[in-house]
Amino acid sequence: MNEICIIGVYFGKFKNYFSLWLKSCEYNSTLDFYIFTDVLYEGYRPNNVYFVNMTLTQLKSVASKKIDLDISLERPYKCCDLRPLYGVIFQDYIKSYKYWGHCDLDLIFGDIRFFLGKYNYSEYDKFLNLGHLSLYKNTDNVNHYYKMSGSKCGDYTTVLLNDNSYAFDENDGIVQIYLQNELPLFYKRIFADISHIYRRFKLSEYCSLDGKDKNYKRQIFYWEKGKVYRAYYIKHQLFIEEYAYIHFKCRPNFNVDFNIDEVDSFYVTPIGFVPKGGDVTEEDIDKYNPYPLVPFKEYLEFLKWKSGLLMRRFRCRTKR
Repeated sequence: MNEICIIGVYFGKFKNYFSLWLKSCEYNSTLDFYIFTDVLYEGYRPNNVYFVNMTLTQLKSVASKKIDLDISLERPYKCCDLRPLYGVIFQDYIKSYKYWGHCDLDLIFGDIRFFLGKYNYSEYDKFLNLGHLSLYKNTDNVNHYYKMSGSKCGDYTTVLLNDNSYAFDENDGIVQIYLQNELPLFYKRIFADISHIYRRFKLSEYCSLDGKDKNYKRQIFYWEKGKVYRAYYIKHQLFIEEYAYIHFKCRPNFNVDFNIDEVDSFYVTPIGFVPKGGDVTEEDIDKYNPYPLVPFKEYLEFLKWKSGLLMRRFRCRTKR
């Protein structure tokens, strides 16, 4: 049996690229994946992926009993605030594992085990700091760290007793608890977190605890035989970096017009997933992840996002 399991909770219809997500799980054969969902999935399932059928109402009932708190859970997105508590909520399913984790489904995994070994994950109680993938040591003490002080979101009862979204699973919540209490935490950026601000695929400059990620004018991301890479050119010289996974948040259904069983590598692009053949060329990048012809286009995209963010904050204040 594998010693690590990763939990995904998802309600509603799976995205059309779900088969690619499953394929990336299959390549991580030394990890197990549990999907708690109301979807009766009948497609191909890798041997290390387990589906547990559960409605949102049932999850609310289970979580309330395990935590001994009548939690508010009216929207699927609110499940993000429950993630640091999955070690308690789903203990009946994961009690035999040494580590458990939570993840999103809008991502493609690379070689997770390679990075776990490279950075000696067993030295940490929590490995990685964001909601799209984090691991926790499966001990009684660690599974109850969410009760400790330090969160900028308020204590866990405040977070769970109302239906607002606090992002308790990320930097202002459980991560602050680890930092303020000097608990063993690994937070190096070993993943490609794609910004939702720009049309072109760029690494996000936010949510990082160790500085901003560097982007390049000519860059592209791809999955190949179980690994995730970024390729980029500087003065016509090719460079390649490997990541634990690529997360393309807040994107709609992507185009997938190939049989995953017949393709062992593909680009992950703003227009969808595109089969990759041979080495990455500058022409591939210009075609699938082009730098805008108008130099200040990305600056305008940033201003649009920033103004929307300020407007949302203003509306939140006026509602109080």
